[in-house]
Amino acid sequence: MQGSGPVRDCGTDQQETTGPAWWLVDGADRVVAGPYADQGEAVWATGPLSPEGGCAGTPAYGTRRGSGRLARRPSPEDRAWLADLSGELERVGEEWDLLVDDASPLVGLLCQLGASLVEVGLPLHDCSGRTATRSRGGVCLTPSPLQDGVVVAWSQHLRTTREAPRSPETERWLQETMNRTLDALLTGLGFTTAPMGSASAALVTGRRGALEASGSDAGDAAGD
Repeated sequence: MQGSGPVRDCGTDQQETTGPAWWLVDGADRVVAGPYADQGEAVWATGPLSPEGGCAGTPAYGTRRGSGRLARRPSPEDRAWLADLSGELERVGEEWDLLVDDASPLVGLLCQLGASLVEVGLPLHDCSGRTATRSRGGVCLTPSPLQDGVVVAWSQHLRTTREAPRSPETERWLQETMNRTLDALLTGLGFTTAPMGSASAALVTGRRGALEASGSDAGDAAGD
C-alpha cells in the first residue's frame, strides 16, 4: 500500500504514512498498532494465532495523524459493499417510485432490510424486470404505505414455473416454507414483523433496538 511502512509489533511507535491504511485503534481512535496491508491482516493481528499473540485494539481504516489518532476514511471494502448494496436495491419494484416519496420513512426501512438481507447472503428480487437477471428470484420487497410497512416475500427462480414446474401442493409448501423462514430471519435480526392476512408473507413495520432485540431473542430461547 502506498506510503505504508512495515507492519510493527503491538505498540505506539508506528511509522507515519502518507495515505490511508488499516490500523488497530483503541476506544478513543488512538492508533495502537499498524499499518496493515488490508482488513484481513488487521483482523488477523487481533487474534491469538497472530505472530504477536493478539494485539489489543479494533481494526479501522484511515490516515494516522501526527497526534497518533486516526482520521477515519471509507475503506475499499466499505466502498465495494456500498456498490454491491446499491446494485441490489436497484432491483426493487417500480411500486417504490410510484407509491413512496423519497422522504418517506419506508425508504429508510427498505435500505435497512436490503442491507440486512444482502449481508446474510440473500439476493433481492427484481420484481419489475429492471435488470437482465429478473428470472433468478430472491426476496421481494413491496411498499405498503397504507399499513406503514414493507411486505417481504420470497420469489422463486423463473425456472420453477416455466421449465421445471412442481405439483401445486409442493409449490405451496415451498413458498410458505421460504416465507416463514424469511419472517423468522428478520425477527431474529431485530425487525418487527406481522403476518399479512392469510398469506404467508410478512409485513415489516420497523426495527427494534439492538438491546431490545437481543433481550427478546433470549426470552424466546428460554421459552423453547
